[in-house]
Amino acid sequence: TGQMTSYKVGGIEFLFEGNGPTPDFWRAVTDNDFGNGMPVHNINWKKAMKNAQLNKFESAVNVDQSVTVTARYALEEIGNEFSLQYTLCGDGCIGVRNELTASSTEKSDIPRVGLNLLLKPEFTNLTWFGRGPWENYVDRKVSSFVDLYQSKVSEQMVSYIRPQENGNKTDVRWAALTNDKGVGLMVVNRLHEKEGFEMTAMPYLTADFDARDGYSYGLVHLEHKNIVDVKPRPFVRWNIDFAQRGLGGVDSWGSRPLKKYTLLPDRSYVYEFKIIPVNTSDTDRLIEISKQ
Repeated sequence: TGQMTSYKVGGIEFLFEGNGPTPDFWRAVTDNDFGNGMPVHNINWKKAMKNAQLNKFESAVNVDQSVTVTARYALEEIGNEFSLQYTLCGDGCIGVRNELTASSTEKSDIPRVGLNLLLKPEFTNLTWFGRGPWENYVDRKVSSFVDLYQSKVSEQMVSYIRPQENGNKTDVRWAALTNDKGVGLMVVNRLHEKEGFEMTAMPYLTADFDARDGYSYGLVHLEHKNIVDVKPRPFVRWNIDFAQRGLGGVDSWGSRPLKKYTLLPDRSYVYEFKIIPVNTSDTDRLIEISKQ
């Protein structure tokens, strides 16, 4: 499959049941998304990874003895490719490079360009240097300032009555998820096009907040969930994204996000970050590690 199935440092396994980083192009539909028809017009992006084909999987030893592993997927639904490249170092650090090529067929904008992985449930302590402390999006962030924040993953969900995308953070320079002993993983931005990556960390899947499959948009009804139906999962879902589309335009009943806040399908997206195993929850030490 080209998917990472284990990530172990010092005898500690980080991944939950082999769920390493997976390309992610969909977000749970928001109220504004329903208003502008996103779950219909952009649905191919939701299907993209379900029908993806692994076209290439190779590895190479570099001069410094690190190893680069590349998986390249053909996304037939949307007429492009996604490559996921890891550079594995002997100290447990992993450099990650992602590229989504421009689509030759798809006309709808992309709800999300990113990756998600599942960590074991013990990694509940979230520290990040970016916008916060509450959720924020590319077109909804003026009240969220860049600073150093600490929280629990259990506190990240925003309990909208109708579940939808929530808890996103923008302009993240680095973020860390650790257990109560300070052991965990840090992700450090290597993206030069933007101020930082976007990030979501919580014990829920995107699917937990998404509309049920099988709805009939604009014809009969929409099968919505209620927030009481959403229950915590026995893992932490961590999205490390290039970006999501903006939340909405000048109204909520038809306007799309402004063009500058959309992810157009006719261009390529490349972003990089580094995953670093850490053994501390001290913020000063985490800052020092991020600078290295």
